[in-house]
Amino acid sequence: MTYQRLPYDDAATTDEMVSDQKPSIDDAGPRITAEILERVEHPTDDGLTETIQAQIADDGAFNLGMVRADVGQFVGTGITTTGHLVSSAMLTLVEQPEVMEQVRSDTSKLRNFLEESLRMDSPLQWIPRVARQDTEIAGVPIPEGAYLITMIASANRDDAKWGEDAEQFCPHRANAIDHLAFGKGPHFCIGAPLGRLEAQIAFERMFARLRNIRLAEGTEPRHLVSPTFRGLAELHLEFDRA
Repeated sequence: MTYQRLPYDDAATTDEMVSDQKPSIDDAGPRITAEILERVEHPTDDGLTETIQAQIADDGAFNLGMVRADVGQFVGTGITTTGHLVSSAMLTLVEQPEVMEQVRSDTSKLRNFLEESLRMDSPLQWIPRVARQDTEIAGVPIPEGAYLITMIASANRDDAKWGEDAEQFCPHRANAIDHLAFGKGPHFCIGAPLGRLEAQIAFERMFARLRNIRLAEGTEPRHLVSPTFRGLAELHLEFDRA
């Protein structure tokens, strides 16, 4: 069986593709709104209440739209990106059975394997930034106030950083954790520790319960068509009970 991953340089998307990949967060909107309003009336000891109280402290009054946007982002990115990490890493394992055997037999190797997976297939492909002062990058002038699209996927495969094997998956790469999949600096992803832990536990549980994990016969992996996320829309697997 042969198939192709969606290439990074296939940037053209039609209106139909954009519509098809639109997140379904709209469906969750009423529930999120109801939960927020419930916490406004009846605060509890949870993260949602803390988010509401922080917004009120910053702005002086409750702003439903602001809180709903923040919560929607937490829900969307927290679920979507971790799911893409797990599915992309699993595709790598079924493509490279020798790596599957290495991490299955010694789960202490999972951590570095997952960092390399994040480098090669970053769930989030780009992040926006605004230049706070005039600067220059690689000879290109960047004026103050310029809106920038920083490409995580490109940085994580830059041979100036990663060497001649930047395009190759190397589960033992010593500096794999230096990737930018979670951002960098003061805007580093607040959910990074949780995402890493979730992925680690997911594979430990799968290896404990499943063996001979393989692509389902007659199926092909299908990548999500999205200019923002890198992940799988479909990955059908077959396995035997451990």
